[in-house]
Amino acid sequence: MEYQDEDRTISALKEALAASPENVPLRRYLAELLLSQGRLEEAIEQFQAVLERSNDQASRVGLGRAYYQRGDFERAEQFLQVALAQQASPEIYLLLSKNAFARKEYQRAADYYEQALSANEELRDSAYEEELARQGIVIRGKLRLLRFAGAGEQAESGQEQVEQPTVTFQDIGGLEEVKEQIRLQIIYPLQHPDLFRRFGRRLGGGILLYG
Repeated sequence: MEYQDEDRTISALKEALAASPENVPLRRYLAELLLSQGRLEEAIEQFQAVLERSNDQASRVGLGRAYYQRGDFERAEQFLQVALAQQASPEIYLLLSKNAFARKEYQRAADYYEQALSANEELRDSAYEEELARQGIVIRGKLRLLRFAGAGEQAESGQEQVEQPTVTFQDIGGLEEVKEQIRLQIIYPLQHPDLFRRFGRRLGGGILLYG
């Protein structure tokens, strides 16, 4: 019954949009409803139609989520990074974490997950943390501990693993605005230079800290 009700709602929304195609909130609502039903191609089409008409942050995040669910992790990354550059949120950090995990970029997945938790501890997901742990990463509060082979142990490649620093922004109390500016101005452009060039963002530069 619930799906039948949603189908009727979708049909009604499409009729309304036929009469008022420039209604952005209505089109976004339709896209979100399609996404919730797993009708990914239709949701993507509607989210894209919204972005053609407005610079809608929620639709850009929704498009990133839709591409992630479709398994197109590269496109999901692109839209989520642009959304992050416009306005960071715990939801975007968590989506980027899951997307990085799907791409087997476990270090980045852990970093983004920590940022999501730092902003909203209620996003903690024990099942996801178990998946991270199976890749050698343990999340404990705001600290990330990487498990490396001990002295004399060999990695699967035959080379001894070298311990890396585990200090992250999460170990630094406060200064959230400063840390976010460092990420947006320095870290993300270096990690995704092509993406930032595509959207007219200059690479390089620095941040002057004083006080």
